[in-house]
Amino acid sequence: IESCDGHALVLEDDAVLPDGLLNVIDGIENAIGKNEVALLYYSCFSPLQLSTRNSRALTSEHILMSPMCVEGLGGSVCYVITREAAISSCEGTQKIWAAADSWLDYFEKGLVENVRCVYPMVADHLGVKSTISSITQGAWRRRITEFIDNSELPVFHWLLMGFRRRSL
Repeated sequence: IESCDGHALVLEDDAVLPDGLLNVIDGIENAIGKNEVALLYYSCFSPLQLSTRNSRALTSEHILMSPMCVEGLGGSVCYVITREAAISSCEGTQKIWAAADSWLDYFEKGLVENVRCVYPMVADHLGVKSTISSITQGAWRRRITEFIDNSELPVFHWLLMGFRRRSL
């Protein structure tokens, strides 16, 4: 925000970025609205349907599309946010009230006017344990997963990583 740039690329520490990412970002900068977020990686708790209405070609391979429903959309490891969306998101959040990538909450509070997705996804993630633990995770589950993470038991660690990759 302090730099006065019109857009920012936000990355989580487990983001995997491909070659050619800058071409997609250049396309996003030309296609994105004033108060908008463009997700380069995303997940959804239900099947995600993207609309071709108001879609914009970013490259010969990537399109910026709108989700039919923002509900359940989250887990973004990599996204572009406009300056206006960043400012309104910061001003509208005095204390933690939602996950940082709970786009429905930001949308419903009017902190961002639009959330769109780059299709196909550009970025990926490593599937490592999140540094932000969930309050809803039970004590036993947390202890078991911490034990598996810390001891790196071959089969169990591999399975846990696979579950994490599928759930994000």
